[in-house]
Amino acid sequence: MKRVTTLTLAALLAVLVANVESETKDSKTNVLDQYGEAMIEAEKGNADAQYRVGARLVLNEFANEGTEPTKEKLEAAAQWFQKAAQQGHPRAQLELGAMLLSGLGLPQDTNQAVKWYRTAADRGGLAEAQHTLGFLYQKGIAVRKDQHEAFNWYRKAAEQGYAPSLFNLGNMYAYGELMLHVGGLSPPILDNDLSVTRIPRGEQSLAPDPSPVTSVPVKRDLNEALRFYRAAAEKGLAEAQFELGTWHADGRVVPSDDKEAMRWFQKAADQGHAFAQVHVANWYAMGKRVPRDYAKAAQWYRTAAEQGVRDAQHKLGLMYSKGQGVRLDLVEAYKWLNLSAVSGGKLDGALGDLVAQEYARWARHRDELEKKMTPEQIAEAQRRSAAFVPKKPKRSRQYDSRAEDTTAK
Repeated sequence: MKRVTTLTLAALLAVLVANVESETKDSKTNVLDQYGEAMIEAEKGNADAQYRVGARLVLNEFANEGTEPTKEKLEAAAQWFQKAAQQGHPRAQLELGAMLLSGLGLPQDTNQAVKWYRTAADRGGLAEAQHTLGFLYQKGIAVRKDQHEAFNWYRKAAEQGYAPSLFNLGNMYAYGELMLHVGGLSPPILDNDLSVTRIPRGEQSLAPDPSPVTSVPVKRDLNEALRFYRAAAEKGLAEAQFELGTWHADGRVVPSDDKEAMRWFQKAADQGHAFAQVHVANWYAMGKRVPRDYAKAAQWYRTAAEQGVRDAQHKLGLMYSKGQGVRLDLVEAYKWLNLSAVSGGKLDGALGDLVAQEYARWARHRDELEKKMTPEQIAEAQRRSAAFVPKKPKRSRQYDSRAEDTTAK
């Protein structure tokens, strides 16, 4: 049985929770305040009530910051999803697939997981299930790696206007045959990766097939890529909005347009996209297409820095060291510069050398600052650095996955 990486597991559970939150968004009173009533109907065999009881259990575990899911409630949720799924409830089938794939609430069984995803995708016509199957085939998780099959499933979901599938199709067209040589350059997204999920860090992990891509479903077509990216961005998907911003900034396919680039970067940043936040901060710091505003630049650098983006941490540290947009504070400056300079994973090749040189430069900035500080200040700054825990972006599922009108049909 294939085993699953923590990153993929987190993404899968993000989908599970996002789907439950989306399904119950307009009826949380029924799910949260009328749980007993739903339980009565569930016990009578009502599939929708069974699904909602399972949803209530999942939401209870993931709704509050810092709470970890209990084994008992996940198991109970899985049982209710199973009852509803067996009656043909597509969303319950989707959630059951996620639980079987991840081994949460039920013993891990990738074959059964794929079976339920396929049932929800084929019989239920559920875009989220179609998209998940596309992701599994593209990455080679629990199924054989097959870019053509992935493309077909993404296409089905995209025809329903599902934004993450529109985005992944955009990636496929953007890279085309380049995926044969640099397959890891454009990772697909399983969902919009916006849901905050707290899951147990167990041994279960889903490992993607590391073998290279040997065949691609489409040739590289930047105009087609742009069409899919724009469709996803206009539906509110932050990843697509950020991508559009970079295309407008670089003049890729479209004329270079800083104003339009900033518009898309701002949309993505407002949703919590960390790299979009860095772009917005950079442009406020430079006064590019917006009035120079160091306070706003520092605000956006902080938001990205708190998510662990090292470039933002470095720039925020420099601003504290100069009192630029923030109060002069050497301790905070050292804290952020130290975090940015801490050695992470090493990349191979020329890119890895460039990154290492950049981190070394950031370390020099920290070391130069240290000469101006007292031992007590250094100790406090190091304590703050050691206590730092990156925040997960509190991004909501803002994109519209239900609209029928899409340019990518």
